[in-house]
Amino acid sequence: RDPVDGKFVPRKAVGFELDLMTRLRFGPNEGLIGAVIADPRGLIVPDVLTESRFVEHPISNDVRSMLLVPLSAAGQLIGVLSVDKLVPNGFTNTDLVVLSTLADQAAVAIENARLFEESQRRLQDQSLLYEAGQAISATLEYRQVLETVTHQVERATNAQFVIIQE
Repeated sequence: RDPVDGKFVPRKAVGFELDLMTRLRFGPNEGLIGAVIADPRGLIVPDVLTESRFVEHPISNDVRSMLLVPLSAAGQLIGVLSVDKLVPNGFTNTDLVVLSTLADQAAVAIENARLFEESQRRLQDQSLLYEAGQAISATLEYRQVLETVTHQVERATNAQFVIIQE
């Protein structure tokens, strides 16, 4: 999800160039993805040419049928998984059940990976804060304290410029 506007954005694609999909951003009730966001249930689209919610895009000109399922973890919708075929009526109810089962497992794995990365970032932040505190406390010399503080702030924030004004 985009942290600014909360819309769902493509994160991984097979068969499509991900870079060409950057404009495909969906909120609730925006396109077929938005339909699943608004009502998190699987959706079979037998023929996109007869589906008013289908959002046309140059990369999907040949798509004819779609199957979309929610990615939910711990009761929260974290994404939508969609698969496409170049023929109409390409998906069955059995496909829907299979993809829904895979999506449930995938959502747990995706959420676990996200939580792991978040915990790693927090651990790194805590380590930086600890090291910064240790370095800042290591001297009482005024100029050295200012030098250490600006260096530690630069390191912690990846800033190009740090200014202390007194």
